[in-house]
Amino acid sequence: MSDSFSDRLAETLERVARNDGDEGDGAAIRLARRLGIGGFVRNRIAGSSLEISDSGERTLRALREGLVKEAAEELSHTLTARGVPHFFFKGVAVADRFYASGEREMDDIDVHVRPSARDAVRETLVELGYEIPPDEQQEGPASLRSGIVAYRRVGASNIEHVSVDVAWGLDPVDRLLPRPDRAVPEEVWNRLDLTGSLPVPNDAHHVVLIVHHLVHHDMLHLRGLVDLVLIWPGIPGTLVDEMDMLAKRFGVLRALRIVAAVLQSELGVIVAARSPPPDDWRSRRLRRMLDPDTWCTWASNAAANEFVEINASRIRRRMLLLDDLRAAPGLVMDAVLPPREYLRWRWPEARSMPHALAHHLMRVAGKLA
Repeated sequence: MSDSFSDRLAETLERVARNDGDEGDGAAIRLARRLGIGGFVRNRIAGSSLEISDSGERTLRALREGLVKEAAEELSHTLTARGVPHFFFKGVAVADRFYASGEREMDDIDVHVRPSARDAVRETLVELGYEIPPDEQQEGPASLRSGIVAYRRVGASNIEHVSVDVAWGLDPVDRLLPRPDRAVPEEVWNRLDLTGSLPVPNDAHHVVLIVHHLVHHDMLHLRGLVDLVLIWPGIPGTLVDEMDMLAKRFGVLRALRIVAAVLQSELGVIVAARSPPPDDWRSRRLRRMLDPDTWCTWASNAAANEFVEINASRIRRRMLLLDDLRAAPGLVMDAVLPPREYLRWRWPEARSMPHALAHHLMRVAGKLA
């Protein structure tokens, strides 16, 4: 990681915290915590007001990281024994390689399996003591989901609570609601990095997967940005075309190129990129939205469920991120006329489908207003 990025991140956090009205000592680290990068910021940026007593915070984060990694290795070993191909990405997949102990904060374990393995992975999770919440607590109805979440508590404290986010598909970025019909391409599976304790994507593919995750979560996850800062500079220019082709398949080529431009021009991080970002009106607005100060401000103030709500801000951001604006009607359709399965899942108390749709439209109209 370059010193330029450290300096610029520190300056950004200081400004944004001050503009939000937090001018006391440690304001920037408090903002970093809200953004999910508090451990990274504390360890990497020294000699400023970012440094305050951590009261054992780093030790607890390191303990948490160790527990999550042990759980991931246990899951990987069991899936391998069952003959289930899988790979991990983000958090636990990058913590050892790119972060110091306790730096990478992790909410869950992210693992991909093939669509044909969804039953086997459910059985594996139950075998390992995980609880799979019922459909009403998952992210959408079973017929539309591209994965499931599961939880296991191995002790009395919150630090010992382990959650797993299993995906057997990639949610499309040109829709607001999940869809199960887009699988991870074969080239990702065929070139996994199997040299460590966990199977992970090779770095070039990992960058594109992280950008897809950022777009799917409407650019709200700043941890993904830091992951990119640490991974992307090590990728040789010979792989740029391959990254572009994979990003195009995911529908995030525009986002990939604009994030690359932001990293280089605004954050001082040099990454391999073949083409300049597009320069149409959507791209110019997106660049302004991803100015580091602006980005940190709205990401830190977003509600926890912002990326799953159907609201005007989400539709507006996604329309700027779309590779092809002609896909925009899909966003609108998800907002005003979602699939029947979604309506049944979201409004189980509705007397009929028209009644469920009326509930949905009233709620969406209130949010859009």
